[in-house]
Amino acid sequence: MTWFVGAGMCIAIITINSVVNGAILAALWLIELLYWGPFHDNGWLRAFYMFPTVMWIYQGDTVSLPAWYFQLVWLIPHLEQLAMAFLLLLAGWFLLQHTEHLLKGTTTE
Repeated sequence: MTWFVGAGMCIAIITINSVVNGAILAALWLIELLYWGPFHDNGWLRAFYMFPTVMWIYQGDTVSLPAWYFQLVWLIPHLEQLAMAFLLLLAGWFLLQHTEHLLKGTTTE
């Protein structure tokens, strides 16, 4: 959720439109929920997948997952997401330094 907050903050500041911001975040959310297979199979996409626990539900109740699977699919991507969330929040904080852009809609002086 911290990643979504950071991404939503950056998108909202850049687009200055709450409808566009909500639509982009909702599209990301739905794409990740509906098409979780490629996120599970590709190592570089795992860092962007927000719902790795949902993948365990689809594995079945009687399946015991090994420790390496937990680290590879849940722990490492979550640590990468926390790092990305920190960078997105930092970028959003820098974008908020020019608040006249938000008030006027332009950066003219």
